[in-house]
Amino acid sequence: MKILCLIDSLTFGGAQTQMANIACDLKDYGHQVTLVTYYKGGDYDSRFNKRDLRVICLEKRSRFSILPILKLRSLIKAYDFDIALAFLYTPSLYLELACIGLKKPKLVVSERSVISNGRKTLLLSFFAAMHCFADAVTTNNNTHYRWLLTNFSWLKAKLHLIRNSVSLEYFSPLVKEEKHKPLDELCFLSVARVQPEKNAITLVKALETCIKKFNMRVTIMWAGEVVDKDYYSKCCNLLKDLGIEKYWHWLGVRNDVSHLMKHSDALIAPSLFEGHPNAICEALASGLPILASNVCDIPQLVRPGLTGFLFAPESSADIASKIVEFANLTNDQRRSLANNCRDYALENLSSEKCSLAYQNLFRKLISSQ
Repeated sequence: MKILCLIDSLTFGGAQTQMANIACDLKDYGHQVTLVTYYKGGDYDSRFNKRDLRVICLEKRSRFSILPILKLRSLIKAYDFDIALAFLYTPSLYLELACIGLKKPKLVVSERSVISNGRKTLLLSFFAAMHCFADAVTTNNNTHYRWLLTNFSWLKAKLHLIRNSVSLEYFSPLVKEEKHKPLDELCFLSVARVQPEKNAITLVKALETCIKKFNMRVTIMWAGEVVDKDYYSKCCNLLKDLGIEKYWHWLGVRNDVSHLMKHSDALIAPSLFEGHPNAICEALASGLPILASNVCDIPQLVRPGLTGFLFAPESSADIASKIVEFANLTNDQRRSLANNCRDYALENLSSEKCSLAYQNLFRKLISSQ
């Protein structure tokens, strides 16, 4: 099949990582893949170059420019694609507009988010209405799948749930006889953008409880882009006011998350809402136990006592109690969690499973012509 994959950019991000994974897997399966963006920059060049995967940037020079849509339409006509796949709202909209009136390709668009307040807004209704031009709509999490069915029942015949995947080779456990540390030296990793919904401030308060109430020397390493500078400043000021800034390290955007996971004791994910988070999938593949919010699809990934612990994200006391509970585990118990994480990833999160699901959908759409 000749397949076009469209995403806004190839900088590190959840949807961008998943699109890069799928494009590479489709290429490995022998398909002709063209990966298209409309913002410059990329963090996956070595993977693409290794496969001789064609990457095209239809540069967007202003926020409301229609040029990417016109260029995309010309590209689609020139390459005669069988399938076009787009991730995220704006790329999906561009693809749907670019293909109006064209017999080919079959269009697959993917909504990758969770609606935090569950409200059906005019903008979301517009994006959904545009899916009348798509042949299939996918989502990567059950929470959003149910929301779409509830609010746009006419999408039912087009709607498909295809979960995220992870590279089980790149994200793998550290081969080491003894990794775990005693109670007062634990290092927790968080991988997320710095913005209110990722809930760093509540984690700061939980860290204070662990240090001052339970006399622990717990370290938090937070890797991710600062999206909201005001929120970041609030976090920094709170850490300073509480006198615990030396126990918290902002790592910024990192391209060595696999290495960080191999050298951490657990992943901690305090988000107020999430879909099917890459960081948790990567931690599972890395054999890294997880402490995470009991929201959305996370309980399907984090099984209390098996792969980690769940907490109420709005409660710093509950977060702190789960950190203490994890700290009090024996080395054998932590190893058991780590093994369960890896086993779950091997069974459920392989990139092959995800790419095969998309290939089966593509074949079904083409055969229905």
